[in-house]
Amino acid sequence: MSTIVQTQNDLFNHFNEQLELLSVLAQSYDSGSEVAAKSMATCVRVLLHNTDRSFSLLKQLGLDGSDIFDTCAEIEGSPTTGAIQIGSSAGLVALALGEDGKGRYIPYLDETPPFHGKKVPFKDYWGAVVFTDNFGAKFTRKDIVLTVANQDGGAHIDPQIDEKYVQLSRKNSMGWEAGNDHVPSTAPIGPELAAIRQIGHEILRTFLPGYPKKKLDSKGAIAVMAGSGIMIGKQPPLHQEPRSDIPPGLFQAAPKALHSYVKDFCQTISSEQLVYIPIKDEKGNTENECIWNVRHQVEKSGGDVVLGWNISEWYGIMLEASFHAVWRAPSGELIDLTPNEANKDKTLFLPNKELVYEEKQIDSILHPLISDSRLDEFIANQHEIFTLENTGDRASKHGQIILSQKDADRRGELKLRQNELMFMVAATSPGRNDYCRCGSGLKHKKCHGK
Repeated sequence: MSTIVQTQNDLFNHFNEQLELLSVLAQSYDSGSEVAAKSMATCVRVLLHNTDRSFSLLKQLGLDGSDIFDTCAEIEGSPTTGAIQIGSSAGLVALALGEDGKGRYIPYLDETPPFHGKKVPFKDYWGAVVFTDNFGAKFTRKDIVLTVANQDGGAHIDPQIDEKYVQLSRKNSMGWEAGNDHVPSTAPIGPELAAIRQIGHEILRTFLPGYPKKKLDSKGAIAVMAGSGIMIGKQPPLHQEPRSDIPPGLFQAAPKALHSYVKDFCQTISSEQLVYIPIKDEKGNTENECIWNVRHQVEKSGGDVVLGWNISEWYGIMLEASFHAVWRAPSGELIDLTPNEANKDKTLFLPNKELVYEEKQIDSILHPLISDSRLDEFIANQHEIFTLENTGDRASKHGQIILSQKDADRRGELKLRQNELMFMVAATSPGRNDYCRCGSGLKHKKCHGK
């Protein structure tokens, strides 16, 4: 089949049509049709993305050297920052809490805290990190736009889809929840669609002269939470290249190895052998419902319930032993059937034959790895929160619990204080003889403190 080269005039017509389409889709999104963001992703792909076999409109028009309007809030992993992040972070979207207690992601438009945008080179714009989830997975604008356009309904639906994108878009890997005293906490969905709406806004601000500034539309929300997470300042200049095994933010996970301080802590709880066991996320199993998950598996496939403790570490700061149940298969293999946000593949499990489960919640055991009065207060507060939530018949309740107004207010105060305390502890540089925050098990002075 013969082809004809499109003229510059043809290409400019296409360019203007794509911008007009992007503007119409943005209006549709703002009117409540959030699914319009999927088609917006296709427009953005046509305008910006190059492959070995096809060229973006920008490249064909010689505009690929243009600076792009960037509204992304500071986030670890962006080219312009050395900030350390605690937990998940979103640079393009906020979380709005409605009067019904439900949360929804909304684009910042021209009200990104703490600034209102800047022009950056296209390469920095397209490859900048705009999401980091609780597992440390990072997403750029390119990642989000291409996955939605090519795999998730923008221009094509693939039979297989990127796993980390599924975690972000469908399984709340951001870890954010919304609720109130009357409505149980629920996980909002769709951060990727709100992010694409924001990306569309950036493109329109860049290439449409006179395109108006737009205010964040909270849709009547009673509160809006900025999505840039907790940032704890700039890292001082290093005398060597930073190592790649530093975790993306402060989070809780299984210890990376059976360090001596982990084994010493576990010996104070149970004399049985620590073991890493695989996590098998069976369909229908629920996080924080280990007893139910294992009992259901025993009824279905035989085997036994094994009680013990899930051992986790806030790297270099604190160890935690939380009550846990795993399945001993008929083959004798121990398997963890309970989904876990922090651990994808394996759990560090400490069996304890002396444990007895009486259909009531069991408090965790917390052990500090550093000497810090704020961490001591954090641990005391955690135990008080457990007591508030599990006094009387509440101890046998699962899911939503009902607190008196006094207890609810106190719990709210404590949880706010917990965020402050852990922020301050994490922001404090480790001492030379403290364990390194990378989880290596080495003293800081022999690891990242060299």
